[in-house]
Amino acid sequence: MKILVIGDIIFDKYTHVSTDRMSQESNFPIYDLGNIVEFRLGGAANVAANVAALVPQGSIVHISGIVPKDISAYSLITSSGVSAINCSFSDIKLEKHRFVNENKIVFRLDNKKHFNENEINSFEKMFREYYEDDYDAVIISDYDKGTITEEVAKSICLGESLVIVDSKRNDLRRFNGADVLNINNDECFRQHLHSDYIVEQLFNHILVTHGKHGSKLRSYYDEKYEEIHFTTEKVEAIDVTGCGDTHTAAFTVKMVESRNVTEAAIYATKCATLAVQKFGTSIISRKEAAEIV
Repeated sequence: MKILVIGDIIFDKYTHVSTDRMSQESNFPIYDLGNIVEFRLGGAANVAANVAALVPQGSIVHISGIVPKDISAYSLITSSGVSAINCSFSDIKLEKHRFVNENKIVFRLDNKKHFNENEINSFEKMFREYYEDDYDAVIISDYDKGTITEEVAKSICLGESLVIVDSKRNDLRRFNGADVLNINNDECFRQHLHSDYIVEQLFNHILVTHGKHGSKLRSYYDEKYEEIHFTTEKVEAIDVTGCGDTHTAAFTVKMVESRNVTEAAIYATKCATLAVQKFGTSIISRKEAAEIV
């Protein structure tokens, strides 16, 4: 396989803390910093890492986006089996800093909400100049941080590759021509509520995840649609962080393999179920996935 993931590259930082006392000023716990600090891939980078872990041996997985100049961050991407291609660079990295007490996230700090205009323009120019539409599939992992401009989306969605979109935007019109929209139920509701267009007109398939209640696939054929509901196995969810990324990655890999959207949806649901049983943004391997299918 040859798969591209393009979108907002984010890094997750986990600092483990402990507490045994409450503040005298108010009724909240005082946390002591521990010695364990973890760095994991987030956003589009987490999607790409999951794709790389799920594809057959010998496959190629690329990621495009705005990458921090921090060499350790770049190394974290490449060590996951993903090759960075057609990327521009930023002095600041998007980072979600989670503080963890006994494997529970007690609060989170985000260092930056959006890439600046110069970073966005630089990436768009590079991508439009060097992008080659020769992928089995392209995943647009859009956290609405600025990487996916209208021109970038147009270059991908009007191409020949299978295009799967996972976007946090309310307005999805820039993705017209894509094949599949993969979103959660809250995002689906928001996008219908605040839009003056019909989302269904933009995509051939819409896959909506409902957490522990499974997922729903709506497929459109000649102004008619079919709807299938998928249930999920009841498990103890430890952490839902990044399970949507796992779902998108697994769906894409199986879609390329089988070209069957129903099989891909079932496979994605099972992989996401495995992901929520792990702490933090986690990678699901092809071997793990094979054992649950």
